[in-house]
Amino acid sequence: MSTVNQKPDETAVRTALAEIGLVPDAAGLAPDDDLFALGLTSLQVVQLVVVLEEVLGTEIPDDRISVQDFRSVNQILAMLAERDG
Repeated sequence: MSTVNQKPDETAVRTALAEIGLVPDAAGLAPDDDLFALGLTSLQVVQLVVVLEEVLGTEIPDDRISVQDFRSVNQILAMLAERDG
């Protein structure tokens, strides 16, 4: 999957997933791939939140940090959209 047509938040999510070491090339992830089945841990969720906050220049509220909100790229994007909504 090319990052050229991705929304900025999707690019940020995929970059953050690669940065925390979940996958070497997050561009190859399907939007609904189960990140926990791929090995995402609770510690990596915290790392992912920190990276996303830095990249997006915003804060993700603690009440938005749940397993369901970080299960897939699409779930993360939905959570970010609700936050912006």
